Amino acid sequence: MDFLRFQSLIINKIPIYTCGQYSSRLDGTVVIEIEEQLTRKLVNNLKREYINHVIVYDDYTGNSPFFLNGPYYLEEKSELLILNKVSATKVSENKKDIII
Repeated sequence: MDFLRFQSLIINKIPIYTCGQYSSRLDGTVVIEIEEQLTRKLVNNLKREYINHVIVYDDYTGNSPFFLNGPYYLEEKSELLILNKVSATKVSENKKDIII
């Protein structure tokens, strides 16, 4: 799994101005390693609802933004944010703001 550097992210219209690395797995899971710790409030808010889209900005190479379309649900493991792809059956559960 190769990690790619980024300078900022937008997760569900919430800008996150910090550097880090991300990688996509074959199963659709996205692993994000952020260099600065996010606030507990922000992480809890992201965990409460599905993540419909992520925009990755890589200003190091000047490439266009990279778009990741969900829905995902967020997990934390050590200092990593794991965005797991949501199956169609899970979407019918009680989370809000789901767009497929």
